[in-house]
Amino acid sequence: MGRAARAPPAPLPRRDRRPRVAARVAPRPRPDLPGRRGAGRAPRAPAHATAALALLYARARTGEAGRVEVALADAATPFAAPLAHGLTAPGGLLGGALPAYGVYAARTGWVAVGALEPHFRDALCAALDVDPTDVDLAARLRERFAARDAAEWETWARGRDLPLVAVRGNGQENG
Repeated sequence: MGRAARAPPAPLPRRDRRPRVAARVAPRPRPDLPGRRGAGRAPRAPAHATAALALLYARARTGEAGRVEVALADAATPFAAPLAHGLTAPGGLLGGALPAYGVYAARTGWVAVGALEPHFRDALCAALDVDPTDVDLAARLRERFAARDAAEWETWARGRDLPLVAVRGNGQENG
């Protein structure tokens, strides 16, 4: 009965509550185009995690290493649920229908806003001096965000504990 060699642990990703927009499932030509959001949030118990835990439990009980195969489609299927239910489709709640959850062009670069909860939306609107009930809130936000660079907006938001970050990566620029 041999034991499997242990691989060194991989570094754990740093997590926070700001929107995750730099990592995408597939690159998009512009970050303001609707697409699949929420890819950074894993389902509660994906198949690969369940299989790994079962193997660890079995090894702890028996001392023997094991192996299990999990189809990539089985592991990926839960991530398609938001799109299948219309949440991330164009015009869906997370696909552009909510102005306080979107990507906006800044003077240079782009900013991602994730103010889904009413208290974050209201705090963001108050700090930007816009009415959160404005029927054209998205237009007001576009106007405000065009006034500064994305990095400036991120610094501004961090100081106010608002869910807004500058979009990084893929060499994306506005225009």
